[in-house]
Amino acid sequence: MKKLINFIYLQYVSIKKIGLKQYIRYQFSFKQKLVDLRINKFNIIVRKGTPDLEVAINSLYEEFEILRYLLPRNYKGKIVDAGGYIGTAAIVLSDMFPSSKIITIEPSKHNIKILKKNIGSQKNIEIVYGALVGEKIKKIPLKNRGT
Repeated sequence: MKKLINFIYLQYVSIKKIGLKQYIRYQFSFKQKLVDLRINKFNIIVRKGTPDLEVAINSLYEEFEILRYLLPRNYKGKIVDAGGYIGTAAIVLSDMFPSSKIITIEPSKHNIKILKKNIGSQKNIEIVYGALVGEKIKKIPLKNRGT
């Protein structure tokens, strides 16, 4: 019962955040299809049947809001997004701090393709294909937990 309630709540939030028309277009897309959506003023590509939509909604609406109070808008330093996924965090950080350099790091070949499409030509975002590991470790396996 708790899973059903969570599922219904997530659908409600999705409709509220992206609108009924986009929600229906997303729901009727084939699994793994790339779907272009407008989420909180940003054009984003998500994959149907993955956590992309939920992650995008969280990132693009409230997840990073606290950072507005920690750094000035004209912050000119570097910000590292370790685990870039599909690029939504980097996009929000770039929007919040347009004078900063955002470095987004992503180890998944599948995610980096979408990340590059979502980042587009934003000049202050640099994409690094790789992972952060200790210097003694030369190679690590990337495991998909399905979450």
